[in-house]
Amino acid sequence: MSFWTDDRIKTAVQLLRVIARDVKRRQLPSAVYEALQLSTRGVSTELALFNGAGEIWLVKRPTRRENPAEPWPNEWNMPGVTHGPSESPTTALERLWYDELADIRVTPRFTQWFDLRVRRGRYIALLHVAQVPEELAKLSGRKARFFHPLALPRRMVEHHRDTLIPAAVGAWRRR
Repeated sequence: MSFWTDDRIKTAVQLLRVIARDVKRRQLPSAVYEALQLSTRGVSTELALFNGAGEIWLVKRPTRRENPAEPWPNEWNMPGVTHGPSESPTTALERLWYDELADIRVTPRFTQWFDLRVRRGRYIALLHVAQVPEELAKLSGRKARFFHPLALPRRMVEHHRDTLIPAAVGAWRRR
């Protein structure tokens, strides 16, 4: 006998419709969002911001207390966002400016894309690099600051540390 009875199919379809609606509204509970990420291939926009000294801007992810479903608690990474279901790269970049950079605008240059398999699932990461505006330096603190590429923090999101940051540093140096 199959797992998929008519009742289970009906229930699954109803639940998937609710999930799709709540993803668009950005109202999905964290644990449900993380489970969804494991079942799909996501797209993310990642932004490597460099200052005049060649240092890279990193932000610290939430702790488990702040977000119990956080896959990389209290680890550093570059600013980035996962695209919504029909969100364009341009719209995702605008949301990144608003959500993670206090609406400070930069002029990024697309560098390359990566097909990543990470703890959260499979992603196509779109990497951009940009010169940081002076006002971003004023936001430095416990949750965000510049690091020299050879003195990165120990607790880092592994695919940022191993793949994205080295590619961003190389692209920045070749500009």
